[in-house]
Amino acid sequence: KKIINAQNKIILKGLEEGTHEIMDFRPSIDGEIIPIHPIEAIKRGFGKDVDILIGNNKDEVKLWTGPNPLFQNMKMNDISDFLLQRVGKFGDGKLISDKNLCKKFISIYSQEPIIKPVDIYDKIDTDFTFRIPAIQVCEGNSQYNPNIYNYIFTWPSPALEGKYGSCHIMEIPFAFGTFGKTGVEWFYGAGKEAELLNEKMMRTWVSFAFNGDPNNDLIPKWKSYNVEDRTSMLIGKELKSVSARNEDERILWDSVLFNY
Repeated sequence: KKIINAQNKIILKGLEEGTHEIMDFRPSIDGEIIPIHPIEAIKRGFGKDVDILIGNNKDEVKLWTGPNPLFQNMKMNDISDFLLQRVGKFGDGKLISDKNLCKKFISIYSQEPIIKPVDIYDKIDTDFTFRIPAIQVCEGNSQYNPNIYNYIFTWPSPALEGKYGSCHIMEIPFAFGTFGKTGVEWFYGAGKEAELLNEKMMRTWVSFAFNGDPNNDLIPKWKSYNVEDRTSMLIGKELKSVSARNEDERILWDSVLFNY
């Protein structure tokens, strides 16, 4: 009975303080198996012999926000709450802890055409959860290894009149050649453009797996990642190499979070 009462108190305390966790089970720094934060380990060269192909989908979080009316009807204040509550839990003291900084985030993420608040939220959370961590891995390992490559997957889902965009999981069937399987066309698309993307992407992933280099005769020249030009390959209806994409946003995150 005492244990149950104590447990109930802890649960209530957690609910009151708000943990804002996304994953119920995730790796923890225990000092032995995971001795330090993974990003710090990469910066120190722990993975220097590992070739890396890493990136994200352009609209990752639309998998969850696209069909959800709670997100579609959100207000600008909800974005500030997200920044203050969940994002503000990270970093080493340079936290998002005031409304002025929230306004700066919203201003920078409003530079592209915005229809409603959820569009800003989608961009911020996609960067926070996916793009910025991928960039950190590239930054850390590119100090030691030239075979580091970054991409942004842009192929959009046709489902729900395009509300999903290029969301989480969109790239997987194109990398493995399963996008055209019966029953999934409604979500991943079909046709000659999709088949061509599938061919290019499979060739690219196989090339990297064999050689540590994704370059092949079906795609434009793909430069490895470095902090001088920050090359990424846009992978979608066309493949295009770009430098320092969305740099204002990256610099803003770099000034606030993830300084281990």
